[in-house]
Order: sequence, then C-alpha cells, then structure tokens
Amino acid sequence: MPPSPTITTLARCGNPAICPRLRKLRRRTISRRAGPIAACLRHKPNGPRLQIFHVRDSNRINLAGSQSSRSTPNRVRRKPGRSNGGRRVSYHVVESTRKVDAISGRSRQPIVAQEDDFEFRGPDYAALFDCSNATAFQHPVWLDALYARLAPRRDAEKIVVTGRAPDTGALEFVLPLIRRKKAGIILLEATDLGVSDYAAPVCRRSFRADASLASKVRGVLPDFDIMRLRPVRSEHVAAWQFFLGGEARKQDFSAHASVLADSFSGWRDTALGASFKKTLDRKKKRFFKHDGATVRLLDARHDIQAAIAAIARLRAGRFEGDLIQSDFVREFYEDVAVEGAQLGLARTYTIELADSPIGYAFGLTHAGRFYYLLIGCDYDGHGRHSPGLILYDSMIEDWIANDGKIYDFTIGDEPFKKEFGTEETAIYEICENATWPGRLATAGLSARERLRRLWDGGRRT
Repeated sequence: MPPSPTITTLARCGNPAICPRLRKLRRRTISRRAGPIAACLRHKPNGPRLQIFHVRDSNRINLAGSQSSRSTPNRVRRKPGRSNGGRRVSYHVVESTRKVDAISGRSRQPIVAQEDDFEFRGPDYAALFDCSNATAFQHPVWLDALYARLAPRRDAEKIVVTGRAPDTGALEFVLPLIRRKKAGIILLEATDLGVSDYAAPVCRRSFRADASLASKVRGVLPDFDIMRLRPVRSEHVAAWQFFLGGEARKQDFSAHASVLADSFSGWRDTALGASFKKTLDRKKKRFFKHDGATVRLLDARHDIQAAIAAIARLRAGRFEGDLIQSDFVREFYEDVAVEGAQLGLARTYTIELADSPIGYAFGLTHAGRFYYLLIGCDYDGHGRHSPGLILYDSMIEDWIANDGKIYDFTIGDEPFKKEFGTEETAIYEICENATWPGRLATAGLSARERLRRLWDGGRRT
C-alpha cells in the first residue's frame, strides 16, 4: 500500500484579524508545500493572547475539555511576541503528522450536520456522553426534558449540531443549542434557559479536531443576530470557541466546589474552619436531640414529586425571578428528579423534625460529582436550627459514603459556600454579534447593565 500523502495546514488561533506576520507565513507555507490551508479560531480564557500554529501535516486540537489542548509536537520553535492593536502576539511553530486518505488525498474528517430531530435518549448519544468530559447538564435525561418541557414554553427552537465518523456514523461530538427571538433579535444560545449551570460541548475524549472543521460547523448553523453561550466553565471555553468562535467574557460571579476526602471526618478537618465547625457541630447536636430529627434520601416517586413541589412553595417570595415558581419549570424538575433517582442522576433529600419535613434539597450527580441545585426550608418556623447548613453537611456526609469526590455548589457567590472549604472557578459568557441589529442590541444591553450597576452601587469583580 503506498504511503499516505501529507498536507500542510496553517491554523490561526485568536483574533479574527490576520496580522501581517500571519499573511507572510501563509505565503511562505503555500510556496514551500502544496496542500490546503485551514484557519482555526481559538481564544485563550486566561487572557487576550493570540497563538499561531504553522503545522506540517496536521493540526489536531483536543476538544474534550482536558488539560492538554493539542497533541504533543515533535518540534516547537517559539518566536518573540509583538504588539498587534494592543494585544500581545506569540508565534509557535509546531510539527506533527496526520493520516489522510491515500486515494482521495483528503483527511478523514467527521461529517458535520444540523440534526434538529436528534434523539438524546438514543444509544449513540448515551455512548458519546459516557466517554466525554461533559457535565450532568448534558446528560441525556436532562437535555431531553429541557427540549421537551422547557424549550417550547420559552419559544426556543431546538438546534443540535453533530459530528459523525464518516466510516461508522458514530458520534464524535454534539453541540446542544437553542434559537429564540427576543425583542426582534434572534439569539443562538446554549441550553441554559435559567436552569443549566454549566454549558459544555459534548466531545469524545479521544477526538482530535482538524482546524478546518470549525468552518464546517459554522456553515451548518442557522441565521442569528447574537450568539450567547453561558454559563461556561473555564475548561470548556476553548472548545466552544473552536467550534463557534466568539469572545469570552468573564462573568462577575463564579462557581464553587469542595473537593472531598476519603472520610467525612477527614474532609471536615481539612475543609472547615475551626469556628464554623464548632458552630455547625453545636447546631447539629442540638437538632438531632429532638425526637424524629433526621436527614434522609428520598427514593419513592410520590415523595420526590412532593419534595420538588414543597421546594417551590418554601422558596416563594424569597428569590427574585425564581423560575421554579412557574408550573412548567417545576414539572421539569419533577421529571428529572424522579427519573434521575432511578438512574443515579439525581438525589433529593429531606430534613425532618418530629417526623415532619422542614426542608428539602435537590441536585444532580455525575462522575463522582454532586451538583447542588435547589433548596427550600421552613426558615420562619425552624430557622433557629439552621436547617440549610445541616442539610448541606449531611448531604456531603452521604455523598462521601457513596464514594463521591466533589460537592459542587455550582454558580453563585453566596458567602456560606466558602464555609464548606470550596474552591472558586471562573465562569464565562461567549458572545458574537453576527449582524448590525445584534451589535446595536448588545450595545444597548451593555449600557443598561452599566446603569443598573451604578444604581445599585455595585462593582464588577
């Protein structure tokens, strides 16, 4: 069999504007070797840094959300940075290899398509999800319920972009999106709708994307004025930007999670401050002295449904814009909580006193991580017991007993989270204005946000 032919690919990462150095490099590359030239748009989340990759034979980018962002090069030569419109530019020359079809001379790229009838309950997506680094908010049950229950009620259109292996049709990646119109502006968004705390593309861990794939993905997208992907954890920014482009903007709130130990006592000794631990122990001791005082995990369907309904009732009037006060949002959580309890995706807890519930909490689980989402307690009648703090501590104890590795308090900077020894993770929004109406709308929203902050006397962190 003849050796596979090689091609030369030039990938550009960062700002869409091509600097003079890059144009010179493109001309030199074309003159030296025959082959296609592909551009890759990618933004480093830790700062406005442009990186240029001149790759002989291939540019493979790892999109699964792991620490390594590209395959190990054979040779790297770093050139000094230079200024480009106020940005710092660094150049990296990388050599690696890629296999291409010996007959057609083309690389075996995934087949990209928009599949709006995509079945998230199907075995192909389940297989992809299991071998990805996606979060519980991309679980088949969560996304299926979101598209079925929430999207129609929010006038959101289902948009799903897939990449399939050309030989087997197996999924390599899935981009779950929605499209909706607000005030005449067409928005392309991640599957947020106010309930999903982390937006992430779902990519096979072994998947390595060629730079030219990005243009194919964007070519199948429907028309939109503004693209808005949020909330995005820092480890998922690069993959989203590779596929869809856009500018990453750090948000003024973070996510908080506590890394657990092998034992509950060991975790408490290292994670909790001495003063908070003493206070929490005193509250728990006093609470559990009462008859019928307990914290337990619910498993019966009617108990879980009643718990979600009670959470909505107990939260009424406490949180501005609380979505669970809408019947269709409450029903969405009920569906996920009931089915998730059977599949190991969801856990719903109750705290009881004298055999009567005084509070509930609900969250998702995936890959050793608990994602706390909802809590509702009778603070008017039992606030002296601090039922919320007792619930959190007891839930963490139960999660450690079930080999849990991380308790994720998810997004929001409530002060109590730090008391549980959490680590902070930056959250981003990725935006792109595709049209003039989109640019004008974004400018108006930004101005309104600045006025709101001035009125509230707040500052962006």
